[in-house]
Amino acid sequence: MLTEISVFLPNEPGELAKFIKLLMDDGITINSITVAETEDYGLLLILVDKPDECIDLLNEMEYVISVSDVVAIKVNGKPSE
Repeated sequence: MLTEISVFLPNEPGELAKFIKLLMDDGITINSITVAETEDYGLLLILVDKPDECIDLLNEMEYVISVSDVVAIKVNGKPSE
C-alpha cells in the first residue's frame, strides 16, 4: 500500500509551482502527480517518497489535504504489440 495525498490549491497562476518548490525545498520527491481543476481550485493527487513528512509539512503550512491508502501497479511502459 502507498499513501496518496490529495491537496486543494487555489486555481491561480503560480500556485502549482509554489507547491512543488515547497516540497523540493523540504527534500520531498513527487513520484506521481495527477491534477484536476475547477474554476476556483485545483486538486492534486500525489504519491511522494516521504509521505509522513509531506503530510506534516502540508498541515503546518495549512493546506487542505486528504490522505488515502492506494495500490500502485508498475508497468513496463511499452506499447503492446
